Amino acid sequence: ECVEGLESFSHAWVLFTFHANTDTPNAKPNNNGFMNLSKTKIRPPRGNGTKVGMLATRSPHRPNNIGLSLVKIVRVDKKMKQLHIAALDLVNGT
Repeated sequence: ECVEGLESFSHAWVLFTFHANTDTPNAKPNNNGFMNLSKTKIRPPRGNGTKVGMLATRSPHRPNNIGLSLVKIVRVDKKMKQLHIAALDLVNGT
């Protein structure tokens, strides 16, 4: 029942937890109660040295450890209640 109807879609969103997030313990609330982050712009490995906002990358170093990935639905196995997907871009071990 939990996968019923998914076969009519080509893609699905997957929410996950970044297990390698290192910024959450370093974030401290400021006087207004908002979190101050140590780094808001980073240089991604494939960015040729260009700095971009951390939320514009796949970096696990974020103010929270919640991630979102768009995956391709390959097959829905209703009998086994399994969803087979492709193109999942998570950090290894997540």
